Amino acid sequence: MSKLSPPPPPPPALPPQETLTDEGTLEKPLKVEYRQEGKIFVKNLPLWIKKNDVAKFLKQFGPIKNVIIIRSHGDIQQNKGFGFVIYDGSVAARSAMKAVEFDRVEFHRRVLTVKLDDGRIMRAKAEERAMWVEGGEDGVVEYMWCCTVVAGGGVVRRLISRW
Repeated sequence: MSKLSPPPPPPPALPPQETLTDEGTLEKPLKVEYRQEGKIFVKNLPLWIKKNDVAKFLKQFGPIKNVIIIRSHGDIQQNKGFGFVIYDGSVAARSAMKAVEFDRVEFHRRVLTVKLDDGRIMRAKAEERAMWVEGGEDGVVEYMWCCTVVAGGGVVRRLISRW
């Protein structure tokens, strides 16, 4: 019998709904910002490209903190053709804006799409964590076992949730 692992850590505190103050006025909640300063989204990368190649090309706009290239599930040597670049330092936002100006530039015979990151992934992760903490829509999380057959005939059992 296996022990269940605990749920992921709670997300950053989501703002509460409007609240009534002592004076009887409605107070609007603070807006949570999921967008990261200095982070850009790069699309239409060559499938064989490596992080170093992307970093070399985009470091002309400013110092780079990290390059994230999304890999394919089936073949980890091949990427999915998009990724993120996070600029570093006090000029990160300005560096990202300069990089976005180079939208539609050719890179290894492919025309890149470069946009500021809108925070969709961070927002989705926060909502997923909140769902774990609060439960499903009715406050209850249902669990079921999912079995996966792996090479060599073994079976891996995972606990997954359904909302």
